[in-house]
Amino acid sequence: MKKLVLALALMTTSAFAQEVVLGEFNNWKMTDISAKGYTKEALFTKMNRDMIKLGNSICSNRALVWAYDFKRNYNVDAGKLFLFYTKTSGSVGEKDWWYHVTPVINEKGNIFTMDAGFGNTIRTPLSPTDWLKKFTGTGNCK
Repeated sequence: MKKLVLALALMTTSAFAQEVVLGEFNNWKMTDISAKGYTKEALFTKMNRDMIKLGNSICSNRALVWAYDFKRNYNVDAGKLFLFYTKTSGSVGEKDWWYHVTPVINEKGNIFTMDAGFGNTIRTPLSPTDWLKKFTGTGNCK
């Protein structure tokens, strides 16, 4: 009886499955900030750092808030760049990181990271390669 109920449940639940189309993402593009009269340096300087408590704040939360701020304050669609660590590459001092993420912007077709959470080590927007070097020691990631 249990097998019959399970078989019926599996057959009927597939009838309720629907494809979810995210059409709005098919043509999604990062805004070219230069077309709006902004520079990466100006946006980096104006990023809200009030929420930053390094060691207590989470990079994904910061990236989300900053990407939202770019949209809300400047009508700029930003992206995000993720870096995933392995067991041996994720140790940073006394902490082990699983990943790190930062918002990225487009300036004249070039992508720049906007990781304003590390005031002592990252003081300007960085290319993705330079950002990877800061967090992995190499710009050659897979």
